[in-house]
Amino acid sequence: MAGHKLLAGWSSIDITPSKKVSLQGQYHERISEGVHDPIYATALAIESRNEDGSVNDHAIMISCDLVGIEKIMLDKLREKLNGKVQELDPKKILAFATHTHTAPCVLGDTFDRLNWNKWKTLSKDEYMHPNEYMDFLVDKLVHIVIEAWKNRKPAKVSIELGHAVLGHCRRVVFEDRAVMYASPDTADFLRLEGPSDHGVELMYFWDMEDKLTGVIVNVACPAQVVEGLNVISADYLGAARRQIKERISQDIYVLPQVAPAGDQSPRDLIRRYKSEDNMFTNNLEGMEELGSRVADAVVKKYESAKKKAQSDLVFKHLVFKHIVEDIYLPIRKVTQGEVEWAQKNYEELMKNYNSESELQGRDLVKLTDYRAIFIRKEAQEKASFYKVELHAIRLGDAAFVTNPFELYIEYGLRIKARSKAKQTFAIQLSCGSGAYLPTRQAITGGSYGANVSNGIVGPEGGDLLVEHSIAAINRLWGEKGYLENWRFGG
Repeated sequence: MAGHKLLAGWSSIDITPSKKVSLQGQYHERISEGVHDPIYATALAIESRNEDGSVNDHAIMISCDLVGIEKIMLDKLREKLNGKVQELDPKKILAFATHTHTAPCVLGDTFDRLNWNKWKTLSKDEYMHPNEYMDFLVDKLVHIVIEAWKNRKPAKVSIELGHAVLGHCRRVVFEDRAVMYASPDTADFLRLEGPSDHGVELMYFWDMEDKLTGVIVNVACPAQVVEGLNVISADYLGAARRQIKERISQDIYVLPQVAPAGDQSPRDLIRRYKSEDNMFTNNLEGMEELGSRVADAVVKKYESAKKKAQSDLVFKHLVFKHIVEDIYLPIRKVTQGEVEWAQKNYEELMKNYNSESELQGRDLVKLTDYRAIFIRKEAQEKASFYKVELHAIRLGDAAFVTNPFELYIEYGLRIKARSKAKQTFAIQLSCGSGAYLPTRQAITGGSYGANVSNGIVGPEGGDLLVEHSIAAINRLWGEKGYLENWRFGG
């Protein structure tokens, strides 16, 4: 790597719709009633060049204040960029979401599945349909990718580990079951099902005069403090972005990433029902509080990060490499028993209705689950694997690795623990939307997020995802990650 030069370029753009939209993230229909704070997409272009000036490798990371990243959106973005930017490989673009539940829908088929009809009463002048928002969004992303690429300049980088209490396991375990968001104030309460991770992975970027240009902030908690409100908001990560810029410089960029946190929430369920001071239940005060915790972590490590960038980081020793590969994970199979259960309950449910279009509330949730099982049964008769686009990046002593799931935190901790990187930035909801990927323990407990209707891949696929992720990362540190020329008996 002698003589390699690192370049970095930033861009950010407001992706707030100009009209009312349908908000994504709940079963019931929500039409936005205003904008509490704008939502953004932020792009970071990273490139290393050889001594002769040729490109060694590159990546463009895009963070979006959305509930998820649909593959169709990423395909459209890459198609529009193909051939437009010299030396940029569209496959090296990775996009990920902060999982805010106060951002627009990007797929119109949600309406049909969830019986949403209020939007039909609104005129085109006052309402933006998801198809319209998708086109609006892709054009915005094209702009920031091109701009970030043009803005590439020689850069320095440093990594730090901060801490902030943000996420808590949201699954409450009782003697005979587990329930999402249940009150633990009962005699049969045993524990919260899984761990939490309060580490904040930080990567600071500097220009050659040691001026901070931007920071990557990776946290294991989705942006869902105000998930039930009917407004546009980037949630606590938007508050964090604003506070970081206020406390350091308005000129810097903040690129948030959410680590595996499929079973996490910003709600402390142990204390939630005990104290009026516990603010983290769908209110703006709690959003600001969690945002300040993230900002505190970034500001606290600022001086340390600056010293490291100034001193020992000589770029002839810097390693930058980007792997993109497709992996295939086994589909979690729906059993015949589950199909029969769904059919029986579906028939019982529909005795009270003339058609599926009439269902709302809890009955609609039940219907959605039953239909998901029927659809999954058809899908597994056609294919046995789910295709995942995996990105693994080494930048100095740090690694990035992606997945498209709401991945339970246990898998993320396993990846971080076994990674050869000094710090591992695991990123969920990236380059696709694979829904929940629960653990075996969660499936045993049941409830939302662990049911077969809530995701396409199960624990067998989760284990395989961990192994693929670790192998991809560790290959960047010189390990093959596989055996060859093995013979029985030695």
